[in-house]
Amino acid sequence: MDCRSAFNSLADLRLILENLYAKKEEASLLVDKGGLTRMKGLIADIKPAGGSDMGETVFHLENGDSFTLRQVAAVNGEFRSEYFEC
Repeated sequence: MDCRSAFNSLADLRLILENLYAKKEEASLLVDKGGLTRMKGLIADIKPAGGSDMGETVFHLENGDSFTLRQVAAVNGEFRSEYFEC
């Protein structure tokens, strides 16, 4: 049986990513940039979103890749509820 974990909000996702950043732990991601793309690495920097749109917060990996919070479909095996059936 395939059992997956999901998070329901961008706030939950942000907390997961901020914890990985604080603990200097690697993130394995599925990111939706016009199609699902795999990314992996340590989060090197977090740039807060301008205004009140948390989904536009930008995360930078040590290898130079970057993504916004809203683009993340999954992190370390936990899926955003919209992508849960991927």
